[in-house]
Amino acid sequence: MQKHYAHGTGHLRMLIAPTTGPIGTVVTITATGCGDPDGQNHAVSFNPGFANTLEAAHAGYQTARIASRLVGQSLTASYKITSADWTASMFMKGDHPPSEFYVQCSDDITEATFLITQ
Repeated sequence: MQKHYAHGTGHLRMLIAPTTGPIGTVVTITATGCGDPDGQNHAVSFNPGFANTLEAAHAGYQTARIASRLVGQSLTASYKITSADWTASMFMKGDHPPSEFYVQCSDDITEATFLITQ
């Protein structure tokens, strides 16, 4: 099956737990209101602090794509913070955005900030 353009519910919400932690922290991602009727138009990812994907690629880092499970309109996933995430977040300190988890369901997108600690 191929992905196709679909409209979300407009009510996508995400929670992560915990919201801060060191390398090795396992973050649980839970999203509700994920409008993806055929199950082909959702994604979860983590960006340790790059302003854009071109900047990340130049630094040798790829945004982490995270496997997720969709049941009805509830999406769940987990991600373990890596040493590469820590290195990337330290490289990008200053005027750059913080580390973020993203959930996309059809054309709805939401994000949650995560602070990587030492």
